[in-house]
Amino acid sequence: MIPLDYWSSREIFNARSMPLALAFLGTLVSMIIIIRTSPSLKFWIDLNWQPLIYMIILMIAYSIGFNYLGFLLSSVLFLGIAFYLLGNSNLMVILLIPVLLIGAFWLVMKALGIYLEPGALWYWLLAMGSS
Repeated sequence: MIPLDYWSSREIFNARSMPLALAFLGTLVSMIIIIRTSPSLKFWIDLNWQPLIYMIILMIAYSIGFNYLGFLLSSVLFLGIAFYLLGNSNLMVILLIPVLLIGAFWLVMKALGIYLEPGALWYWLLAMGSS
């Protein structure tokens, strides 16, 4: 959740407004595109629902695991598992692309001065190493 200072917490438009509006509009437009381009009701019945359900479970697990594993590890795991679920069986792609992509994104965020939480696992490992 995006943190707010005391003064902006009661405002109608604050730092949380735009991401929430974009998420809502993106979901709405995506659903309209999916529904309008589907040829018939038979399309929905014959649709392979298993990857969709797995991806939804993966997204929920990513959001839960983000606090514990941190940005780097949880994002690399999310992308690798998503590549596998979407049908890519090339082990090099499943391992290499997420590491390079998330590593490059982390470097850009670091260069911009944006802090990405390393997660509870990182702090636990630091505590274990120092004792």
